[in-house]
Amino acid sequence: MPYSNIYEIIKLKKVAENFGDKRNTVKKFSDGSELITEHGRKSENDFKIIHKSKTGKEKLYKHEEIFDKVNNSSNKDKLLEDINLIFNGLPPSKNYVANIDDEVSLEFFKWVFIQEDINYPKGKGRKLTLDALNYYIDNN
Repeated sequence: MPYSNIYEIIKLKKVAENFGDKRNTVKKFSDGSELITEHGRKSENDFKIIHKSKTGKEKLYKHEEIFDKVNNSSNKDKLLEDINLIFNGLPPSKNYVANIDDEVSLEFFKWVFIQEDINYPKGKGRKLTLDALNYYIDNN
């Protein structure tokens, strides 16, 4: 569900409003794990992004942890290209064999970009996260 720009904030808010207080599976991965959203606390429509492994273990990733996964990926350059595509509202190219960590990272960024557009509706939202990722990659 790509969004091309922050001017579609009304659609984004509707997505988040429909989340309500319940947990929502937004992606099921090939290994049986899932990405789940849950209501957050930063704003009315904020949500948390949780990865639930196939064994049922849940992990609420911090941005730096996902940045580290990207930085250490064997597909780092292709993964960064795909994150930039997602940033621009396009689907990832998937022109490489992504492992489960890469798949989770791409889906995580998609939902973080949506979340940041909701929390910062005047245009700086997803750019803050992309700038932070690029800074992390350049300095680690």
